[in-house]
Amino acid sequence: MVSALLIYLYSKGDARTWNQQYVPYTEQYIEDQYRYVDENGRRFLSRSLSASGLQGGGYDYEWKGVKRSWRCPRSTMERYEAEDRLTYTGKGLVRYKQYLEEMPGLPVQSIWDNFPKIHHLAHERVAYPTQKPEALLERIIKTSSSEGDLLLDCFCGSGTTAAVAKKLNRHWVAADLSRFAIHTTRKRLLSLPGVKCQGRSKTRPLGRSKSRPVQYGRRLGIVGEEGVWSGGLRRLQGGAFRPERKTSSSPRRVRRSG
Repeated sequence: MVSALLIYLYSKGDARTWNQQYVPYTEQYIEDQYRYVDENGRRFLSRSLSASGLQGGGYDYEWKGVKRSWRCPRSTMERYEAEDRLTYTGKGLVRYKQYLEEMPGLPVQSIWDNFPKIHHLAHERVAYPTQKPEALLERIIKTSSSEGDLLLDCFCGSGTTAAVAKKLNRHWVAADLSRFAIHTTRKRLLSLPGVKCQGRSKTRPLGRSKSRPVQYGRRLGIVGEEGVWSGGLRRLQGGAFRPERKTSSSPRRVRRSG
């Protein structure tokens, strides 16, 4: 039986951020696909330039004595030749060199199984029960935001989201009800290079709700290098909602002694 967690992506509209992420090729994939090596020791994949069977057709002309339909126009073929990007088969058919070093890797799929648990000796470990690996949050943040964007984490816990956001040049706002979570996050953020505390505000009301009549919070500003605002840390606190007691319509009896 396989246990898995689902990650949902929500967007208010069509104008959302989506940055495709990649994972490195496996050694077996490189050996199978990029098995050719040029005179400079660079691995490459030999791709066909023939447009035979290509939907929409191609460009018909003769190249090096071979006349057929090609995937690119003659001008592009001439540029490839000038850049030494062409290779020829024994039958004289031309193919394109796709170098391994120029490829970003394999696109990330829907199943993420390359994030192991945090080792007990790992530098990022802060001994928080629900701490997530920084690599996992890095992928999520890189996929769904860009540098300079503002991220909100309402249950900051160990502070992984805020810490990774700071490292990736994102602004952030983190909040939690737990004193331990805020202490852990604050300590973790201040351990990052170039980060310092901006100050703490006084406790003030944040609003009312049915479940929590009055909520209070303390804000802690964090600034990065050159005093640029990086993010805000807030601890929410509030008393639990207590329903009013029902009173009896009958008079209360008072017991007297003596």
